[in-house]
Amino acid sequence: MDNGTWKIFEEEYQKIDWRQNKDGFNRWRAELVTYGVDSRNSFLVTHDSVEVKRVLPFYISTQHSYTVSEYFMSLIPESSPYSGKSLGRCVVMGNSGNLRNSGCGKEIDAADYVFRCNIPPLRDFENDVGLKTNLTTMNPSMLDTKEYGTIAITRDIDYPYNLVLAPYNGVILLPCFSHFFYLRKCIKAIKQYYQKNANMTFLHPENFMAIWEYWKDRQMDNLPSTGFYIINVAVTLCDSVDVYGFWPFDKTALRSGQPEHVMYHYYEEGTWRPVHDMTGEFRQLFQLHRDGVLRMHLGNCTSR
Repeated sequence: MDNGTWKIFEEEYQKIDWRQNKDGFNRWRAELVTYGVDSRNSFLVTHDSVEVKRVLPFYISTQHSYTVSEYFMSLIPESSPYSGKSLGRCVVMGNSGNLRNSGCGKEIDAADYVFRCNIPPLRDFENDVGLKTNLTTMNPSMLDTKEYGTIAITRDIDYPYNLVLAPYNGVILLPCFSHFFYLRKCIKAIKQYYQKNANMTFLHPENFMAIWEYWKDRQMDNLPSTGFYIINVAVTLCDSVDVYGFWPFDKTALRSGQPEHVMYHYYEEGTWRPVHDMTGEFRQLFQLHRDGVLRMHLGNCTSR
């Protein structure tokens, strides 16, 4: 993967004298609104955003749809916690290995609101990634893994499920309207989630589809990654957005001054999924950083 692109971005990053561009931030938010992105009211599936017999689409298995039932309504919150207010200064966390040994934990936890993706481990990594959790996504594919209890539709969830989710506060968000076969497992996951420190609910598929449509019109056709999608949501909910842990390369020299290997995630090795255009997303985010619209953090933090 080492084609030298990482070095070009790092050299450019070090030259940028970052200044906040509030007009650019507001312009991006306004553009998203023109595509129907209303994250204050329809980011989550709630009683205010759906009703019985409403037909909800799936954004990957598009040949399927789901008609909202009374039982489904009993599982979702009455209203959105984001309606009518701003979340202030927000941080959106990716899980890139460039966070490892960054010392960014205190800076991250100092934000007003922290979005995290895919239930990343926090304990033992708090110096680098912090512990604050206000909204954390949980990919439904994780429900098929042993760590989370391997949820089967025909039986109860195994013991680890609630234990693993105990550290997460605020909202645990399930993007279940990607494939139709995830929905039944997600319904069971919500039913059997008994922790009191977070509310578990569904991501509204029409919000996701509107953001995806926005980027399709900008030659970004691939399915948005969770982190990239959440950054777009944050722009519509927050006064400013800082991003950490977005680095789609396997090398960096920003931590020590010398090229070093970067793990796939800060907590594990892995492989890139071709379904997402991670490099293309990074290019878009880097340009937004260059323009002062959001702030991207790539190296060590001063609070180290």
